Amino acid sequence: MIQSMDGQWIGRVEGDAPGIGVFELDDFGTDLKGIAYHFPDDPQLPGVTVRFTLPNRGPKHSIKGAPLTPINPANGFVLQAGEVQHQFPDSVVGATADLEIEFRDNGHVQIAYLTPISKGEGTLIGSLAGTGSKLVPHPDVTSWSTFKEWAFEVEPHRYFYRGQSVPKRLRTSFHRTNRKNLAWYRDWDINEMRRVLSAQLKHFFDPRDPDQNGAFYNLLQHHGYPTPLLDWSLSPFVAAYFAFCAKPGDRKPEDVVRIYIFDAKHWREDVTPQVSIAYVAPHFSIIDLHAIENHRMIPQQAKATLTNIDDIETFVVGVGDVKKKEYLMAVDLPLSERGQALSDLNLMGINAGSLFPGIDGTCEAMRYRNFEP
Repeated sequence: MIQSMDGQWIGRVEGDAPGIGVFELDDFGTDLKGIAYHFPDDPQLPGVTVRFTLPNRGPKHSIKGAPLTPINPANGFVLQAGEVQHQFPDSVVGATADLEIEFRDNGHVQIAYLTPISKGEGTLIGSLAGTGSKLVPHPDVTSWSTFKEWAFEVEPHRYFYRGQSVPKRLRTSFHRTNRKNLAWYRDWDINEMRRVLSAQLKHFFDPRDPDQNGAFYNLLQHHGYPTPLLDWSLSPFVAAYFAFCAKPGDRKPEDVVRIYIFDAKHWREDVTPQVSIAYVAPHFSIIDLHAIENHRMIPQQAKATLTNIDDIETFVVGVGDVKKKEYLMAVDLPLSERGQALSDLNLMGINAGSLFPGIDGTCEAMRYRNFEP
């Protein structure tokens, strides 16, 4: 059986224009559709991107004469020839590039490029999003009772909270699929979804308007379509519901659920947000979304982050290391306390009926009431 080769790799590229390199690959079974980015450190230089198709899954690949597309790293806009000279007057971008790509056994990708203007190479690091989280959970909040006490004492509106039934690394629903190429997703999937849903929606979501575009992503997210959004709540108790609500199945009583705590207040102060998901450098951004045709946002006290990064934990912790701040924390609670937690949350008015307005939410709330001990 051939192993899937989808993935995202990020790292330094050294050479004539040192900067950040990003490599994203989608595995469609018959071939591999990829995109590579180079974002120079020098703000006077544009970024460049190249799309390509790899016909097989071998470790080494050579691509000759691939067309280069200049981009503005600040907003992700593709630049035409005249726009490059206007926005980056001291730069010259080659028309094509030769690429040498090698997949290493350690999960890294070695990449080298050569254009008529410049050359460079670098080792790009594979995502660790599929591995266990390295966050050390809060040592003093280890039970449902201590969590309730802690939640009532934290600074209001400072943090975003996200509940997960297992302590896996943070990952968007898009990045949990076999897709990583967000340029293809934005240019193909989203346009197709906008077209096929047009007959069912009362509102036209204008793709040229960042607010409406974000609202459209949010609508898709809340109806099960993969997006690069990550859902959060301003309420630690709403997050706790999402952590505990899934049926335990055959999980062991000593297993834990996880609640992530993100310091949104300080992240807003320290990090400039980005609203694009493609043709921009790696980012993790807080975005304020409109609740257009989305009735779940208000009861869930929903907030959202937008990212083009598969391994969110490594990125956010890395920014924290530079800023000397702890932006991301975690609380692990015993799965064995699920019954008590859901009972308490129900008394607070937090259940499927309140969080998911409509027949489905009401039936789920009544199912828990009448059929679960």
